Amino acid sequence: TRPVLANTFGQYVTDEYLFRPVPLAHRTWIYHTYFREQVQTESPSEIAMLKMALSERCIDAPIDAGRWSPIMCFAWTTLATSLTGNYIIVVPAVFCFFALYLLSQLANAPGWYKYERIVSLPLRLAFLGLVFWQVSTSDAVAVIGTVLVVLLSAVDFALGDLSQLLSYRHLCAYEVLSMLPNRVLICQRRGAAHFEDTFGDRGLVPEAISGMGSWARSFTLIADMHGLLFELRPMSQADWQALRIRIDTNRKVPPFVGLDIYSDHCQTAREREAQLKAMRLGAGERADTDKYKGPPMMQLTQS
Repeated sequence: TRPVLANTFGQYVTDEYLFRPVPLAHRTWIYHTYFREQVQTESPSEIAMLKMALSERCIDAPIDAGRWSPIMCFAWTTLATSLTGNYIIVVPAVFCFFALYLLSQLANAPGWYKYERIVSLPLRLAFLGLVFWQVSTSDAVAVIGTVLVVLLSAVDFALGDLSQLLSYRHLCAYEVLSMLPNRVLICQRRGAAHFEDTFGDRGLVPEAISGMGSWARSFTLIADMHGLLFELRPMSQADWQALRIRIDTNRKVPPFVGLDIYSDHCQTAREREAQLKAMRLGAGERADTDKYKGPPMMQLTQS
């Protein structure tokens, strides 16, 4: 790791050790939830909880995927029912509001949030049916209230339920293949087979860093940086162009984070493998494979 980026911009364009961090916000929430609730892990490994978070099926794609609670729209729907002036609509609306609030609290967990909309769908459809049954055209204000209820329900179904249904194909989990120092992992994505077709290529990690001669498009480099999970992607030409514009505009060197994996004395995965072998031979014993599985980019973990 370099303490400062002192080279010219043109030199860094060809630097294969510079990556763009892409936040895995939703998976970080899962990771923090496990840590906060002190979930018991099957393995005593120091990355056992991190492996649990990576093995959870969720959507890491940069889309909304309808993961917000229906109560966000139904709160406005409840207010709109007051315009109808019909207590047969208003009272059930208040009841549904509190029922959805309770459900959102119970489903606010990694294993349950995906089912909140499915479970609440019958209740929301029943309420919408009640509104159509009690609709009144004799009062203009009541008509406006009914129209608002229908429009808000349509927005909720379109941006919530339908979006979640269409985004289901982006569900994925990660299997840890190997481990680098400082909680940097090489993983293989399980699921979301058409991720690159939809969101573009994620780049190829060089063999000098990964230790792998062939980098499949389902492989991913994931780092745990101070409790936040990031996917590390090689810088593309578009990334360099955007960075150049940012530097020219702000006149400041962009911040960077060093992961302390390689150094001037150990620049590749092959060199790290040779050093580890020399250390094991010198010490006359095997290295601690629980903390460091050696050269992390070369050795697969056991299932």
